Amino acid sequence: MAACLIGVLVYTQWPKDVSVVQGPEEERLKRDRLTKDATAQAAKFAGEQAGAAGEVVWSTAKQEGYLEVRGLPPLDPTKEQYQLWIVDGGRAKKEPVDGGVFDVKPDGTVLVRVRNPILVKDAKAFAVTKETAGGVVVSDGPMLLVLTPKQG
Repeated sequence: MAACLIGVLVYTQWPKDVSVVQGPEEERLKRDRLTKDATAQAAKFAGEQAGAAGEVVWSTAKQEGYLEVRGLPPLDPTKEQYQLWIVDGGRAKKEPVDGGVFDVKPDGTVLVRVRNPILVKDAKAFAVTKETAGGVVVSDGPMLLVLTPKQG
């Protein structure tokens, strides 16, 4: 009995391999799978503004998407964060849907999963704003990057 208890304690308390934690490469693989999945009918959105550029791969069918940006200046995450917005043409309300907050790496890049707390019926565009840490419910700031449907 004691040996069993020790085994359980060692198993549950022993440091775990951090390579199983999802990182940028895991997100990249998931995005690539979504892009190739015929049932997902993934659409691409792209945009470029003031030295920043980005792309979103979004599947309305799977309610899943990934945002990749480059060229955004790093922020102090204790004070400000970037926030993604989803412009949903299928909603009666005109306010965009919160797609989550994110921070960029020191080189100005990031790849993150889109967070959509409610069903997105018809994604028309995506936008990035700079907000206070933790994000806001409704943005009144300027859009730093607008991503629209990409042809082809």
